[in-house]
Amino acid sequence: MLKNMFITLGLSILISLLIGCSSEPTQSVRLLDIVKISTKAQITDKTNTTNTTNTTMNSVSIDIFLKRNETIRLEVSALLGYPVGSLLMTRSLLQCAVHPQKYFIQGPFASRTLKPLFKQDIDPLILWSVIHAEDLKTHGFQCDKLTLNIEICRNPQFTVEIEQRGQLNSEGLSVRGQKKITLENNNIKMIWVFKSQEVLNVSQSETFVLQRPKEYKLITIK
Repeated sequence: MLKNMFITLGLSILISLLIGCSSEPTQSVRLLDIVKISTKAQITDKTNTTNTTNTTMNSVSIDIFLKRNETIRLEVSALLGYPVGSLLMTRSLLQCAVHPQKYFIQGPFASRTLKPLFKQDIDPLILWSVIHAEDLKTHGFQCDKLTLNIEICRNPQFTVEIEQRGQLNSEGLSVRGQKKITLENNNIKMIWVFKSQEVLNVSQSETFVLQRPKEYKLITIK
């Protein structure tokens, strides 16, 4: 149960970064704004062998809070709003609260910090780059344009298919049309759709601080 929940949270977080959008035009986004992006993700765990198809599919909602080039916070919930986990990411620190098991994980911006979640090394720079709409080719991916709307990028860990219809703004957030990103390797397949976004009038100190509840077990990654 613990392994499955960790995998679900990990997959959910990873996709959030690698996935698509569909929304009506919103107010323009400035670099100093805090933006909330509401998303839904479908995650298939290929490693689960407890059923005849050897796959387990999970659907989750993920609220992304973003201050560009500084901080990302993800709030992951299951059906009916049941909280699964929270992730806070800067370019120097990762913190994650796994709510059902009451674990709090923290460590450097490095693959080893995400390994307890994904059961494999995942470079957080990939996540950071995708959610910021950066060019994956600058991070070791080989990319090919299949059609006007579809691009496939590959590296030794993952294949990323990006399907974009419509037009993104310069921040890569406001979408008129659709942008969908599918991430897949031998263990997982993730599909993410961004439903809407809004600029928030909230305190950065409240939004981008993740406190460990005293009853949560602390896991520190060096």
